[in-house]
Amino acid sequence: MKIGVYSKWIESLGGGEKVATTMAEALSEAGHEVDLISQVEVDKETLEKKMGVNLAKVKLTIWPDRRLE
Repeated sequence: MKIGVYSKWIESLGGGEKVATTMAEALSEAGHEVDLISQVEVDKETLEKKMGVNLAKVKLTIWPDRRLE
C-alpha cells in the first residue's frame, strides 16, 4: 500500500514531527511505500538524528504552499 504522512512544519522538529516521522518509520518497516510530505525541504539525516528514527525506506516529498492571494 502507498501511504502519505503529511507534516506542514517538519523543519520545526517538534512533537508533531516526532509523531509523523515515527508513523512513517513504522509504516515503512511494515512493508508499505511511504512518502513523508512537507512544504519545505529538510535534510533526511538531520531529521533521522533529531527524531531518533530510521527513514531509509521513506521518501521525502515536497508539496510547496500554493495559496491563491
